[in-house]
Amino acid sequence: MRGLVPAFLHRPAPEARITALVRPPGKREDQRLDFKTVFWRGTPEWVAKEEAGKDVAAMANADGGDILVGIKTEKVEGADVAVGFDDAPDVRTADGGDRGVQLKDWIRGRITPREMVETVESGLLQVPDESAQRPDVLVVSVPAWPHGPVAALRGERQDVGGKGPAYFFPVRCGEHTRCLTFEEIMRLTEGLRRSIRLRLLELKNQQQGFYFASRASICLQNVLDVPLPVNGGDQGFHGTITSVDVDAITLEVAGARVSGRWQDGSGVSHLLEATVPDGKRLVVPLEFVRAAWRDPEPAAWVGLALDVDVVWRGNRWNLDLGGGAR
Repeated sequence: MRGLVPAFLHRPAPEARITALVRPPGKREDQRLDFKTVFWRGTPEWVAKEEAGKDVAAMANADGGDILVGIKTEKVEGADVAVGFDDAPDVRTADGGDRGVQLKDWIRGRITPREMVETVESGLLQVPDESAQRPDVLVVSVPAWPHGPVAALRGERQDVGGKGPAYFFPVRCGEHTRCLTFEEIMRLTEGLRRSIRLRLLELKNQQQGFYFASRASICLQNVLDVPLPVNGGDQGFHGTITSVDVDAITLEVAGARVSGRWQDGSGVSHLLEATVPDGKRLVVPLEFVRAAWRDPEPAAWVGLALDVDVVWRGNRWNLDLGGGAR
């Protein structure tokens, strides 16, 4: 799942990529990008630690992403938009080192499971700006956690003998963070479904074209099923992946024109034809996705194996559950 992150660490020219974020009109925060002007602060210190734990856990419970500390922002239509670099982001320790190590020490005591914390990476970059200065930006890369919910500690850790610590479940939703109930987070992070979703997100980032590796057909006048042809011959594809959501994947299936012969009860042969419009959408619940992979080059299409048949009937794509359509 590491293909989802990081967007800046270990990628070519990370400094230039960050500089580009603040160029007008400025990059807006999104599902996988969170801006902080300065390193987490609060009095007493556990307030800052709680906020840091919340931010990291929210990314881990969603699609993963990057937290960039040292980016100045302005509100535009309710969202934070990058406009420059802060002169004093407070991302260095007293001896000049970066505070990424301190951040991980903080969140080890604020996040469960603790194993998730060890997947977090950080790096201090000096990013060129328009004034030829090189301000500091601390990059914190948080992978999506595929092994169940990630909880953050609320408040100050209780003393021995006191009440147990109260945990909450933050999740990144667009440019905002929501706190979910236990039931909501369990549904969101259900093991197999979440693993499939994260795999699909990773594949979609690499290639949006897909083909059905399971049965897909066009039903002619409700009497004859013809296999759905692929675009571009044997190495072609069936359409594009348009979105991967919490519960489902949305596909746009390419158009096709097919024909076939059907023999009626009296032995008369009939030529049946159908034209499927291009770009018709099909929503497939993740529970029906058995496997997904990326073919080797040069085509590199995404293969989708479903536990249901895909059938065109009349004017829309359907999921055939075995005797019925959905």
